[in-house]
Amino acid sequence: CVYIEKSKKDFYSKYLNQAFPVESSFHLNIDSYINAEIVSGTISNKQECIEFIGWTYFFRRLVRNPAFYQINGSENNVIQKYLMNLIDTTINRLVESKCVETDESGFELRPTVIGEVASEYLIDLHTITVFASRLQNTLSFASLLRLITDCDEFRQVVIRQNEEEYLFGISKLVPVGVQRPECDSPFAKAFLLIQAYLNRIPLPTRELLSDVKVIIEIVLRLI
Repeated sequence: CVYIEKSKKDFYSKYLNQAFPVESSFHLNIDSYINAEIVSGTISNKQECIEFIGWTYFFRRLVRNPAFYQINGSENNVIQKYLMNLIDTTINRLVESKCVETDESGFELRPTVIGEVASEYLIDLHTITVFASRLQNTLSFASLLRLITDCDEFRQVVIRQNEEEYLFGISKLVPVGVQRPECDSPFAKAFLLIQAYLNRIPLPTRELLSDVKVIIEIVLRLI
């Protein structure tokens, strides 16, 4: 039962009873998708990248609603040019992140060990690149934990209203704390909650307990 203002009744009736078009977010995560297909052997060159995209829901919506994807026009040559630029940009990023190697022509594609690890454990490409460049045997536990919790995987951790005070209180109890201004950062929150979990420090709210479960799942995957 939905209670609304009378003036909004028609809008919500339409919203509940009529289907709205669902757009794709494939292009926002294309690096990880293409890397996974290269690792699996489904894609071995740029032409196969184009063919693979042609079977996706993203391609169907791209043709039907090009303006949503910032494309001016629906002609075949315009769509084709957009896809070629998208593939070239994606492959360049994969090569720069050392997840994919190409031949001299840049056409043939093959995975690297780093790319295989990223695909196996669903790790963000930026994260795997940082790991490859910054992981050292001499890292302290605190530095290693900082490195892990600075990953993009924690960017979506929610900071609720007035939660900074709780986090700053936790910061005083864990072995490695943070400054008060950092307590509004999702990365600092992950850093503190993992320490609280490892040191069996009680958390003040049920919401933080739920957050710990999500954060630990991500940490285990990254480790």
